[in-house]
Amino acid sequence: AGIQSPGLTASPAVGVYIKDLLKKCGLILTEKSDIIYENPPHPEVRSLSDDEISELAKKIRRTPGSSAAANRSPRRRSSTL
Repeated sequence: AGIQSPGLTASPAVGVYIKDLLKKCGLILTEKSDIIYENPPHPEVRSLSDDEISELAKKIRRTPGSSAAANRSPRRRSSTL
């Protein structure tokens, strides 16, 4: 039957629909000029040392808007890879 999850693929259209509704209700919308359309590169964690992983985890915990999952203590890697 396959996966039927239209939420992610429909989200751009839903966003446009909501924007149009808000404009129709009289809300003045302005486009941001400083939008960053690219995500920053992600570190390749498997190649980091334990100290580098700890530093990265501290940096993530200090980042506003980081997820609750990222705010937990970093897991230790197994030494048997």
